Amino acid sequence: DAEAFRVALNKDKISLLGQSFGGFCILTYLSLFPNSIDKALFTVGLAPVGTHVDDVYRATYKRVQERNRRYYKRYPQDIARVKQIIAYLSMRSK
Repeated sequence: DAEAFRVALNKDKISLLGQSFGGFCILTYLSLFPNSIDKALFTVGLAPVGTHVDDVYRATYKRVQERNRRYYKRYPQDIARVKQIIAYLSMRSK
């Protein structure tokens, strides 16, 4: 998508700014189209690049699960809204 965006802008090179998952996207773009990037800026640290994504998710899953539990305890009214969003996205992805 980023390469199509660069081409649509009719630019030889683009500069990118990425945070968290956006940083991983920039790394992929750098790997695939290194000559299309002028600058690649990362606003936070990245997990070790040599680590398989399954290992990263496995290490963070329980933490995210606990944060979700605390969030819904504090904002229980959001549970129904999130379920609506999930249902909507599920219908659109079929």
